[in-house]
Amino acid sequence: MLTKRARPVAYYDDVPMSERTARGNTDSFFSGHTSVTATASFFMAKVISDYHPELGAKKWLLFTAALIPPAFVGYYRYRGLRHFPTDVMMGTAVGAAVGILVPHLHKITNKKNKNLSVVPYTGNYSGLLVSLKF
Repeated sequence: MLTKRARPVAYYDDVPMSERTARGNTDSFFSGHTSVTATASFFMAKVISDYHPELGAKKWLLFTAALIPPAFVGYYRYRGLRHFPTDVMMGTAVGAAVGILVPHLHKITNKKNKNLSVVPYTGNYSGLLVSLKF
């Protein structure tokens, strides 16, 4: 995990001590469930907007609709005392960035101008090869 931030449940006296000190209660930041949901919904919005350029200025409707699934997931993670609101907001932001940038970066490599190349690499090691030509 990025930080050792305690989950909100650790601060409630009404909750049994065994649950407040349970394993994994320091994995609050940022909300992975919200992040994955945002990645999927924003990825879909980006791909649909790329395949349908005739939408024009109405593309904002797709991206607004893409906020609905992570908002529900984040709300229930907050209500379940698993995350703080800032954990949910950061998860949504990271997920949205990944969901938009992945198809965008793959679209760049298909253009005639191949100055930027992003290629996954597997072998003895797994990683990402990023090449920028000047």
